[in-house]
Amino acid sequence: MLTALALAALLQEPDLDRRISIDKRGTLQQLLDAVRSASGIGIVVDPRTPARVDVERTVELKLKDVKVRSALRWATRLYGLEFAVQDGTVVVGAPGQLEAGVLTKALDVAGVLARPQDNPAPREGQPEFIPPHESGPSSSPEEELIDLIRSVVAPGTWGGAMAVKSLQPGHLSVTHHPGVVAEVERLVAALRSLKPATMTIDAELFELDADGERFFDAMAPAAMGEAESKKTHDALKGARAAKAAQAFQLACTECQLSHMTYKRGGRAYTIEARPALRPDGASKVDLAFDAPGLRLRTTTVVPARGSCVFLLPRAERTVALLVRVAVSGAAPREADLRPAEAAGAPADGPAGDYDYREAPWSKVVEDLRGRLRRNVVLDPALAERPLSLQATGVKPLALLRLAGVPAAEADEALYIGHARLSTELHLASVRDLALAPRDFGADVLRSDPASFEPRAVLDRLRENVQRERWQESLDTVARHTSNGLVVLRHAPDVLQESRAHMAEMRRLEGTVATVRTDVVAVPAKACDELVGADSLVDAAAAAKLLAAGTGATERLQLNGLSGLRVGLVWDRRDQRSTLDVKSDATAEGVQAALRFDLQDADGDKPWHAAARSTVTVPAGKAAVLKLGLVEGAERTYRLLILRAR
Repeated sequence: MLTALALAALLQEPDLDRRISIDKRGTLQQLLDAVRSASGIGIVVDPRTPARVDVERTVELKLKDVKVRSALRWATRLYGLEFAVQDGTVVVGAPGQLEAGVLTKALDVAGVLARPQDNPAPREGQPEFIPPHESGPSSSPEEELIDLIRSVVAPGTWGGAMAVKSLQPGHLSVTHHPGVVAEVERLVAALRSLKPATMTIDAELFELDADGERFFDAMAPAAMGEAESKKTHDALKGARAAKAAQAFQLACTECQLSHMTYKRGGRAYTIEARPALRPDGASKVDLAFDAPGLRLRTTTVVPARGSCVFLLPRAERTVALLVRVAVSGAAPREADLRPAEAAGAPADGPAGDYDYREAPWSKVVEDLRGRLRRNVVLDPALAERPLSLQATGVKPLALLRLAGVPAAEADEALYIGHARLSTELHLASVRDLALAPRDFGADVLRSDPASFEPRAVLDRLRENVQRERWQESLDTVARHTSNGLVVLRHAPDVLQESRAHMAEMRRLEGTVATVRTDVVAVPAKACDELVGADSLVDAAAAAKLLAAGTGATERLQLNGLSGLRVGLVWDRRDQRSTLDVKSDATAEGVQAALRFDLQDADGDKPWHAAARSTVTVPAGKAAVLKLGLVEGAERTYRLLILRAR
């Protein structure tokens, strides 16, 4: 029968901070026996382990002057196992088997993956009020978060006692080892920091007279920075040439589809927008604006603290639409989390020369131990693979990068190989990239709002960034969230390339193309004198054409993201005009692919003019399209004049 003193000694916590050295090649049991002999600590293997892991696989473990806990972590980690201390004994088992030292913690996750409710403006044939609805999957935000946690935090270890559950809306219960619970907390904190911003869209409509039109002719391009925007706004508000016609201020959550409608005296004004914040502080906005006799559809970029300006024809006047976006509660756009057991970036050694010719990795590691003068642990999957590589004047870690093998620092050793330990977690907001273009059909007025598709961004990353290395496993994870984040776990070089690819995606779509368009009737004589066979004229000739115009000139300035379509419908008297244009900024100028229709239902002879064309407008030039003859005493052409801004 054990005495109290003997029982206390038996249950005494083992000294895991004692330093030992290990040099052993063998099975799991043989490695643990070596640790037991060096430390004097009792170690047992959970009897369920051999059914889940090949414990007879032979691996090498060579460590010098490390803590017992470090030696145990490496001995178990190389087999995909873990250990815990129970009643004074170290117990080794598969992830999720060991319940010793398990911690349960409640987490407040309210709003972490909240999805904004879409509030679309009613379309033709729909009731004026449409109940708001959530975008995204049918599962609750808590269920989506649980799935994300199980996928990216200690994947493969959840089950049995190791669980994450929903307690009530906005609260989760996490049961796991303390290190895993801490990593879940870090993930939740990172997700919360990347929450959508609150965005306020100001849209003001000004009616212009001839002086106001001349003011805009001399104005800078349609997308303006803060100082230029303020100057233009102040000039409009204080000018006699401009009259404020209507103003809106629409507040919403980033990527939320929202709208506002104002009706008075049978006249209705509606603005509908879905905005997203870009990393540079600018705002990508899908915009629909309806006013009496005027409807605009576009996706554009509003500079940070700046504005976009549209010139639009309406009734007998040209109107200017100024759109500004203010951002409050702007959050970081990305976050990075290293594995909790990783100790930071590994220290490199001196540069040297290498000549490996079909050398097994086990010999390469032995060479690196001598060069680095430190402990090195090799992924068993690499042990017998050959390496053929010659390099001169290269540091050891640079050599590993040349070989395409990641390295990580943990538990007093440098680890070489493909495993979760050598990966990092990267979270990034892709809400601006997930804002898909507005879908234009044959009818501009029936175009649907921009959709929100974060999965499409993730698919593009997997397709274009080292596609062969995105094999779904416990060590490589790619997920998206319904509120516009991508969550990636991979080697640092793949994550760096993913960041660069997302930046390139933004660069390619970040150019705003502005096309100035005038619809004007010009006497044939002036047109024949000024317009050559190639339909291109310089700025002076374009000004002369406009000055020679008879009747009202319909003036437009449209801007949208390069490569995307902008649609405008306007009515003037009995005429309805439709312009649908896709503009691309090129080295030669702006290439505009346009569809233009002008219908006149007046009188007994209704007529219809249409143009379908793709033209390139060089800087400082204008393209002139003849839409047909205007009936009257003098032979007159109806012209469509395109200028790039």
